[in-house]
Amino acid sequence: MFIIGNALTAVVVILDNLLLIYSFVLFAAVVLSWVQAHPSNPIVRIIHTLTQPAIQAVRQKIPTVFGGMDFAPLIVLLLISFIRLGVIPSLLTITTGWQG
Repeated sequence: MFIIGNALTAVVVILDNLLLIYSFVLFAAVVLSWVQAHPSNPIVRIIHTLTQPAIQAVRQKIPTVFGGMDFAPLIVLLLISFIRLGVIPSLLTITTGWQG
């Protein structure tokens, strides 16, 4: 059973790392929205392609513009933080049961 536990632990750790990387990419998208980044730049296009689906999903569910500021990226970052601080540790606790 420890093989299953180790495999599940690896999946959870990879998920945690991917969420961390995505939060950095999302932060880069926020910074790029403050400056006049050229939209044809390949890095700008990649960041935009990676972040817009999550931001658009939040915008469709709840109103995110208050006082002329869009809070959708902040809400996505809060959701990522909730998953990383609440769900991931719980999953790691569950996987230790498989390792025993």
